[in-house]
Amino acid sequence: STTAMSRRDLRETIEGSLRLTDYLLRKGKVQVEKKLPAGSVYATYDPQQIQQVLINLIQNAVQAMPDGGTLRVSMAVEDSKAAVALQDTGTGIDPQVLPRIFEPFFTTKPEGQGTGMGLAVSYGILSRHGGSIEVASEVGRGSTFTLRIPTDSSDAAGIKESAA
Repeated sequence: STTAMSRRDLRETIEGSLRLTDYLLRKGKVQVEKKLPAGSVYATYDPQQIQQVLINLIQNAVQAMPDGGTLRVSMAVEDSKAAVALQDTGTGIDPQVLPRIFEPFFTTKPEGQGTGMGLAVSYGILSRHGGSIEVASEVGRGSTFTLRIPTDSSDAAGIKESAA
């Protein structure tokens, strides 16, 4: 699929992804805790692709919390990149498989439940955006997936000038 880049508010894309997965989250007894900046965070990206990544990560988080739990969704801007973190209180990922989770066709899900494409596709999407996706996980404690997306440098420049 072609990447249709446009200047958008990342906060709006995150909110939209949570709206689209609202039923799934409620059904899974997952509480969402949001820590998003008060103002808009602009970046140039393909909103459909980034939303696809976020929805995939939310679905994975729900599956990692079979008895319900908490999903913390936060965003911070650091070094002209927006860091969007999704932290679950789920089963966590075995340290032995952790380095492999972004490989195509690799899945930890039961037979027939995962194609193993989700995270590999997500990795590819973020690479095309000049960003990255990272994971930190602890078995029995949960996982945190962090997306880093370059923010619009014009905004950062504007802030610096007005502060001078």
